[in-house]
Amino acid sequence: MKIVSTWWSARLARREAPRTRSGSRSVFALGLIAALAAAPVEASPRSDMRKAYADALRLFNDLELDQALATIDGAIQKAERGPAAEDPVLASLYLMKAALLYSNAGEEARDPILAAMQRAVALNYFVVMPLEVRSDGLNQFLELARQNGGQSPDEAIGHVMPETACGEDIHVEALLTVPDGGEAAVYWRRQGTGEYYSLTMNVFSNVAEAVIAADEHQDHDLDYFIYAFDAGEEPVANLGNENQPLTLQLGCIEAKPEPVVQPKMNTGPSLEEQVAQRRKRREGGIPRFMLNLGVGTGAGLARGQVEHTWQQYFPANQAVDYTWEDHACAIARFNADKNGELPRGSDLHGGNPDAPPAQTMFGVFAPAGEASTVAGAYDRGTCDQRHEVESGFAWAPLSLAPELQFRLTPRVTLATFARLQLVTGSRVYGPDPTISVLPDDPNSSYNRSAYTDSPEDRYRYEVPFTWAAGLKLRYYLGQEEAKFRPFAGVFAGYGQSRLRVNMGFAHDLNGNSVPDNHDVAYDLKAADQSDCVPVWPYVHGCVHPSEQWTEETGMALTLATNANEDVKDGKNVRIDTVLLGPFFAGATFGVHYQVIKNFAIFAEAHAGGWFGPNPTVLFDLNLGPAITF
Repeated sequence: MKIVSTWWSARLARREAPRTRSGSRSVFALGLIAALAAAPVEASPRSDMRKAYADALRLFNDLELDQALATIDGAIQKAERGPAAEDPVLASLYLMKAALLYSNAGEEARDPILAAMQRAVALNYFVVMPLEVRSDGLNQFLELARQNGGQSPDEAIGHVMPETACGEDIHVEALLTVPDGGEAAVYWRRQGTGEYYSLTMNVFSNVAEAVIAADEHQDHDLDYFIYAFDAGEEPVANLGNENQPLTLQLGCIEAKPEPVVQPKMNTGPSLEEQVAQRRKRREGGIPRFMLNLGVGTGAGLARGQVEHTWQQYFPANQAVDYTWEDHACAIARFNADKNGELPRGSDLHGGNPDAPPAQTMFGVFAPAGEASTVAGAYDRGTCDQRHEVESGFAWAPLSLAPELQFRLTPRVTLATFARLQLVTGSRVYGPDPTISVLPDDPNSSYNRSAYTDSPEDRYRYEVPFTWAAGLKLRYYLGQEEAKFRPFAGVFAGYGQSRLRVNMGFAHDLNGNSVPDNHDVAYDLKAADQSDCVPVWPYVHGCVHPSEQWTEETGMALTLATNANEDVKDGKNVRIDTVLLGPFFAGATFGVHYQVIKNFAIFAEAHAGGWFGPNPTVLFDLNLGPAITF
């Protein structure tokens, strides 16, 4: 077995030989051991170098480049004069110095940059460039320094046999060539025993270290080997293995016939089991935490009343009666506030429904001589009705579905989630309820929108922000190590959702509760003058023949004709919403695919019942990325 490369041997030959004793394995020839061995660096100089590195990096991030360079130079000078002059950790300081020089002067500092990098490469060929200072220019310098430094190591893990002494801890060190974010572990056992113990090695740059405590090895000769893992926890390199370990002879205990008693420690899983566990964590299994960022759409059964459209009248339909009550409702709705709150009867007739004063709303807006008829017909509860929709499926266009998921067992997770409906598609227009309604004001909504064949105002009734939140319990199917995991579950919560409903008729821009494309001046079912009921605001619709009758019937006809053309072109169709909630519950199913260690994608379908004034069902489909931990 080859322990280290010729390059490692040449670099390490300058260091003091370790106090090791010869072993039984011929691969560890004494000459090679002596050439490779080195006295371990004391903890204090190495700690000082790491502290200086961290301080310089902090100053670099604070843009204090001169102070950072001074800190690194001071640490380098101190190390070069002491026992750390050949420490591979010192290479990181030289690399940081090169990065600071490059940040200060760029290519103008080529010679000192290259000198620092060549010294770094001489100390540690595969020293890692700090992530915070990387650039294409620096990487080119580092490659040039490695080319000038001679042959690269032919082993993926550089290692010298640890120095040993009876009753002392054993310091194991290795130089790695694995990519960024990798890990290393040393596996050891007392020579001749079965199970290997594992120690995760601390990694600084590419220098990996671990300590086997004296009270654990108890001065027995050891078998050990080292594995390196990439960022995905996949083994990428090893020095020795379970069947062909490295051997460390301490020579402290004479051989005895009785078996060695193992220390009372948790040996943990075997190497194969640990590698399998690492691969399992990389490839599959439910992560502990998942942040799902879903985007969704849905459809549900629309039923009940819409939110903004009043109950509409269709006086042009001779099978439908238009009554004085409808006339009264039209006046009341025209006087409603922007929240759709209808006025009380006393606000409309002044407390005298038998003879409403001329200045009251019924006195102003009712046909001549019919104010008391209109006032007597007014019923606030009847008028305060929204339009009923025919049952059918409707769309819930776009929503966000963020979710935080926690693993409870290897197959079960609990999540808290939200449903934030960004788009409802609502499009309902009418007269402006925030301005005057009186006919004597030329800028009132009556003159601008109601009593005209071309309404000017297009006040849009806004839909409030729609949200819902709840809890979700999932059960994951399939093999636990699989990347692709189907799941099923249940959910429940509180909030609202909205379904987009195409009403099939035009807006009500003149505010008389008759769709503009169905507008007429009077109830066309009238067989004679005595049965006629004028459609508000056309108060002369039943005064025939007259100039006013001609004007108002023409006004209504023009409005209806223009609106009908728009509806045919799809420009002026009213789109309202049905509100669902506030309680919901249902079932979910979907799939989770773990792409890499901390990133996944998911797709999920919801089938839920929503309970409230309009109980119904809603189906959602969500998909998106997931950040996993």
